[in-house]
Amino acid sequence: MVRRSHERFDEGRFPTNRMRILALFVLLVTGSSILAAPPSYRVEFLPVPPGCRSYSLLHGLGEQDHIAGVLVCEGSAQRAVIWDRGVIAELGNFGGSSSFAYGLSPQGKVVGAAETPEIYSDTDHVQRPFLWVDGTLHDLDTLGGPLGGAVAINASGTIVGTCQPAHPDPRLGRLPYRACVWENDVVSDLGDLGGPDAFALDVNGRGWIVGSSNTTEPLPSGLGFVEHAFLFDGRTMRDLGTLGGLVSGAYSINERGDAVGFSSTEEPRPQTYPVIHAFLWRAGTLHDLGTLGGPFSEAFDITTAVRLSAGHWYARPTEASTGER
Repeated sequence: MVRRSHERFDEGRFPTNRMRILALFVLLVTGSSILAAPPSYRVEFLPVPPGCRSYSLLHGLGEQDHIAGVLVCEGSAQRAVIWDRGVIAELGNFGGSSSFAYGLSPQGKVVGAAETPEIYSDTDHVQRPFLWVDGTLHDLDTLGGPLGGAVAINASGTIVGTCQPAHPDPRLGRLPYRACVWENDVVSDLGDLGGPDAFALDVNGRGWIVGSSNTTEPLPSGLGFVEHAFLFDGRTMRDLGTLGGLVSGAYSINERGDAVGFSSTEEPRPQTYPVIHAFLWRAGTLHDLGTLGGPFSEAFDITTAVRLSAGHWYARPTEASTGER
């Protein structure tokens, strides 16, 4: 349920991100400069049931070594799971075949989406947002539409994600996707930058929210609207702009209010997708994090204590690269 820069939809029926990472990099951000930092990793194999494989594994890492993710098992059903100190447990569902874990709080609470048996369009199942706490799956409300998904939760229990209202938007001729926030079991529409679709993708401990939203400006093709990254500070939704292109989105925000994500640039490209660069937004300025020489990069996450951002980069248009930047 998180929007990707270059794909309209992915896992489930909501725009998603933080999955299928081609190459992982860690950047040390100090002031306005960006310096390479050598990564240090410890690899541990997590148990997977027979007939299943892990998929989109690390959607969250809690303070108690909880890990939330998704398994693909026989029949291609996807199952939301949590690993608790190496022991795996399924989170359950709402009667449908698939469920998806997208976010994890420091206390080990998991948010995501789960299908129900109800069909709303052709063979598509209704998908409900959920909160999993201590073995119990709680159904979160939507704005009245058939699809909803929670993607992030902070330590205070504020949940953000995307859900649909009951009625189509005449500008689209379909149900729009709306940035939603759940507080004390009540869902509300976060608003937008003037356009019909909006996506809430992360929330920090202060309750500040980042994501992306359509603006009022139509795309040159006439098929849809320009989309910009936003930051909501509890009072107003701020347009973070772009690196010169028409589309941007913010994936993550830390406790300082720094945000990272992606943006298209002014650089022309003959292929299907525009040139996309990872960005860091800090103190009102959008910084271009660049690429390894190819046309594409994204930054998925940023922390406060060590000020790190992670993402993936293409070294050349046809080849993924691993290493440091």
